[in-house]
Amino acid sequence: MKKITLALVILFATHSYAEAPGNSYIGAQFGQSTLEVETLDDIETTYGLVRLGIYVTESLAAESRYGYGLEDDTLSGVDYSIDRIAGLYAVYHFKLSSKTSIYGLVGYTEIDIKAESNGGSFVEEEDDISYGIGLDFYNINIELTQYKDHSNFDASALSIGYTYHF
Repeated sequence: MKKITLALVILFATHSYAEAPGNSYIGAQFGQSTLEVETLDDIETTYGLVRLGIYVTESLAAESRYGYGLEDDTLSGVDYSIDRIAGLYAVYHFKLSSKTSIYGLVGYTEIDIKAESNGGSFVEEEDDISYGIGLDFYNINIELTQYKDHSNFDASALSIGYTYHF
């Protein structure tokens, strides 16, 4: 019980998000991604990524993200996964209280989708303008993002994460 209490104190004692220009943050997100490919059923994969950002103004941050797939999905004997995801974003926070904000993001994402079967593997590399919306609440965030919306496939994700401000 003491460990749980200590973890909760640490979690809620840190700043909800840095507001002063020049303040930075680092975070981790885990999510469920849906890949929609024209000729296949939807592919459901999981991924994890690291976020690193700096506040440019009290509400606007510049952020970079980098991550990998954690679990794949199999369709017709082929395993599909996110091989790599990376991007740069502008994140604007609409403050609801000192510990809560709704945010919107827009940016550029590169995403590599890997397909593996007994005959070998293939990586599809794509990039696109990305956008999303999220909720920050006591350093925990929930986010819905459209990472890719053109060409051979669409990639959207629902994720949850934790952010540490410094």
